[in-house]
Amino acid sequence: MKPLRAILRCVILLLLVSLGISVVSAAQFNRYLKDNFVPNGKKWPLFEQNVPLEEIYSDYCDSEYYAASNLTSLPVNIVLNRPIRYYDTPDINSEPAFELPAGRYRIEIGEPVFHQGIHTLPTYQKGWRYARTLPEPLTPENEKQENLTSPMRWYYVRLEDLKRVTIHLLAEERTLYTNRFLEGKLNLRSLVRLWKKSGVSLYNLDKLLYEQGDYLSPDLFRPLWDWKCTALVIGMVLLMIPERLSTGRENTT
Repeated sequence: MKPLRAILRCVILLLLVSLGISVVSAAQFNRYLKDNFVPNGKKWPLFEQNVPLEEIYSDYCDSEYYAASNLTSLPVNIVLNRPIRYYDTPDINSEPAFELPAGRYRIEIGEPVFHQGIHTLPTYQKGWRYARTLPEPLTPENEKQENLTSPMRWYYVRLEDLKRVTIHLLAEERTLYTNRFLEGKLNLRSLVRLWKKSGVSLYNLDKLLYEQGDYLSPDLFRPLWDWKCTALVIGMVLLMIPERLSTGRENTT
């Protein structure tokens, strides 16, 4: 039993070290963000004064970047199992101003992701985004349309709701590339390159604002404790059970 106990203890130790590395690396990354942020005299003072986001982001909200675009893009159909709610204020307890039901949606993604509710803006509160809504849900009547509309008005939306959308988009995008490869429309090198480039980021403008010294978005900070840390702790507890039993049996013997 001693070899088994030794192996279990080694694995537990590795998990513990991994947990420590995860927490420390997140803390170091957050400190790096703060230490290397150089605020400018343009937008940053407005954020410090808590000026309404509509005024600060006026140049982004009015930009053609968010208008219907003729850029080369990929139409991706996804299925959302839960509705997405949009609010006039970043308050989950308030009444939603707009709600998109669960169902099928077609979202245009391109290089870069240019509109349709994915390219969002950070707010003053972590976990909330300022964004246009997704396009209207697919129906038998509008499914054959090339472009689906979305309201021009901007709302607050929870980041976790948009993350569900991006997970579906990423999966469908990679499936689309793989199918093109299997059909002979892409060679292996092109497939690998597209796979590396694929991925819809909700933080594109957060990074741009940071680099320009306009705003240090709270969503850029990494949580010190996330689901991976929880999984590591669960793994250690599960391994400690047989390790303790093994130790007890040896002591009894």
